[in-house]
Amino acid sequence: MKLTMKSYLKESIQAFREDVAMGAATPTNRNLFVVNEDLPPLEADKAEIFHHVVAKLLYVAKIVRVDLQLTIAFLCTKVSKSTHEDWEKLRRTLKYVHRTIGMPKIVGVEDFSVLQTWVDASYAHSS
Repeated sequence: MKLTMKSYLKESIQAFREDVAMGAATPTNRNLFVVNEDLPPLEADKAEIFHHVVAKLLYVAKIVRVDLQLTIAFLCTKVSKSTHEDWEKLRRTLKYVHRTIGMPKIVGVEDFSVLQTWVDASYAHSS
Protein backbone atom coordinates (compact mmCIF):
# COMPACT_ATOMS: atom_id res chain seq x y z
CA MET A 1 0.00 0.00 0.00
CA LYS A 2 1.40 3.37 -1.03
CA LEU A 3 1.13 5.99 1.70
CA THR A 4 0.66 9.56 0.46
CA MET A 5 1.59 12.61 2.53
CA LYS A 6 -2.10 13.51 2.74
CA SER A 7 -2.94 10.10 4.21
CA TYR A 8 0.07 10.40 6.52
CA LEU A 9 -1.29 13.71 7.81
CA LYS A 10 -4.74 12.18 8.27
CA GLU A 11 -3.10 9.37 10.26
CA SER A 12 -1.43 11.97 12.48
CA ILE A 13 -4.76 13.68 13.13
CA GLN A 14 -6.42 10.34 13.97
CA ALA A 15 -3.54 9.34 16.27
CA PHE A 16 -4.11 12.55 18.27
CA ARG A 17 -7.60 11.25 19.18
CA GLU A 18 -9.13 14.66 19.80
CA ASP A 19 -11.24 16.89 17.59
CA VAL A 20 -9.27 19.33 15.46
CA ALA A 21 -11.93 19.87 12.79
CA MET A 22 -12.43 23.54 13.57
CA GLY A 23 -9.18 24.46 11.82
CA ALA A 24 -6.67 27.24 12.46
CA ALA A 25 -5.26 29.93 10.18
CA THR A 26 -1.64 29.33 11.19
CA PRO A 27 0.28 26.40 12.66
CA THR A 28 1.00 28.34 15.84
CA ASN A 29 0.40 31.63 17.57
CA ARG A 30 2.82 34.12 19.09
CA ASN A 31 3.11 32.04 22.29
CA LEU A 32 4.98 29.13 20.69
CA PHE A 33 8.20 29.84 22.60
CA VAL A 34 6.49 30.77 25.88
CA VAL A 35 7.13 27.90 28.28
CA ASN A 36 5.80 27.53 31.82
CA GLU A 37 8.41 25.40 33.61
CA ASP A 38 6.10 24.81 36.58
CA LEU A 39 3.50 22.72 34.77
CA PRO A 40 3.34 18.98 35.48
CA PRO A 41 4.20 16.56 32.67
CA LEU A 42 1.52 14.91 30.54
CA GLU A 43 0.09 11.59 31.64
CA ALA A 44 2.04 8.64 30.16
CA ASP A 45 -0.56 7.76 27.51
CA LYS A 46 -0.86 11.36 26.30
CA ALA A 47 2.91 11.80 26.37
CA GLU A 48 3.27 8.75 24.11
CA ILE A 49 0.67 10.12 21.68
CA PHE A 50 2.39 13.52 21.74
CA HIS A 51 5.75 11.96 20.88
CA HIS A 52 4.25 9.77 18.15
CA VAL A 53 2.34 12.59 16.43
CA VAL A 54 5.25 15.05 16.62
CA ALA A 55 7.54 12.44 15.05
CA LYS A 56 5.06 11.85 12.21
CA LEU A 57 4.73 15.59 11.60
CA LEU A 58 8.51 16.03 11.65
CA TYR A 59 8.78 13.60 8.76
CA VAL A 60 6.11 15.43 6.77
CA ALA A 61 7.58 18.85 7.58
CA LYS A 62 10.99 17.83 6.31
CA ILE A 63 9.64 16.31 3.10
CA VAL A 64 6.78 18.54 1.91
CA ARG A 65 5.32 20.85 4.54
CA VAL A 66 7.89 23.59 5.06
CA ASP A 67 5.18 25.69 6.71
CA LEU A 68 5.22 23.30 9.70
CA GLN A 69 8.97 23.24 10.28
CA LEU A 70 9.31 25.96 12.93
CA THR A 71 6.45 24.70 15.07
CA ILE A 72 7.46 21.05 14.79
CA ALA A 73 11.12 21.86 15.51
CA PHE A 74 10.01 23.48 18.76
CA LEU A 75 7.64 20.63 19.67
CA CYS A 76 10.48 18.16 19.09
CA THR A 77 12.31 19.80 21.99
CA LYS A 78 9.33 18.99 24.21
CA VAL A 79 8.79 15.27 23.51
CA SER A 80 10.73 14.09 26.56
CA LYS A 81 8.97 16.48 29.00
CA SER A 82 5.72 17.49 27.35
CA THR A 83 3.02 19.31 29.31
CA HIS A 84 -0.62 20.20 28.69
CA GLU A 85 0.63 23.53 27.34
CA ASP A 86 2.63 21.62 24.70
CA TRP A 87 -0.40 19.41 24.01
CA GLU A 88 -2.43 22.54 23.20
CA LYS A 89 0.33 23.77 20.88
CA LEU A 90 0.22 20.44 19.07
CA ARG A 91 -3.59 20.64 18.92
CA ARG A 92 -3.28 24.08 17.27
CA THR A 93 -0.82 22.67 14.74
CA LEU A 94 -3.14 19.78 13.92
CA LYS A 95 -6.06 22.20 13.51
CA TYR A 96 -3.96 24.03 10.94
CA VAL A 97 -3.01 20.74 9.27
CA HIS A 98 -6.69 19.74 9.11
CA ARG A 99 -7.59 23.08 7.52
CA THR A 100 -4.76 22.96 4.97
CA ILE A 101 -4.51 19.24 4.29
CA GLY A 102 -5.25 19.68 0.58
CA MET A 103 -3.06 22.75 0.16
CA PRO A 104 -0.91 22.44 -2.95
CA LYS A 105 2.83 22.91 -2.80
CA ILE A 106 4.33 24.84 -5.68
CA VAL A 107 7.98 24.43 -6.54
CA GLY A 108 9.78 26.39 -9.26
CA VAL A 109 13.25 27.40 -10.36
CA GLU A 110 14.81 30.51 -11.87
CA ASP A 111 17.87 28.54 -12.79
CA PHE A 112 19.08 25.11 -11.80
CA SER A 113 21.17 26.42 -8.90
CA VAL A 114 18.23 28.10 -7.10
CA LEU A 115 15.24 26.13 -5.81
CA GLN A 116 12.15 28.11 -4.87
CA THR A 117 9.04 26.90 -3.08
CA TRP A 118 5.73 28.59 -2.28
CA VAL A 119 3.09 27.51 0.15
CA ASP A 120 -0.31 29.15 0.30
CA ALA A 121 -0.37 29.85 4.02
CA SER A 122 -1.60 32.70 6.13
CA TYR A 123 0.94 34.32 8.43
CA ALA A 124 -1.60 36.38 10.36
CA HIS A 125 -1.19 36.44 14.12
CA SER A 126 -4.24 34.82 15.61
CA SER A 127 -4.85 32.98 18.81
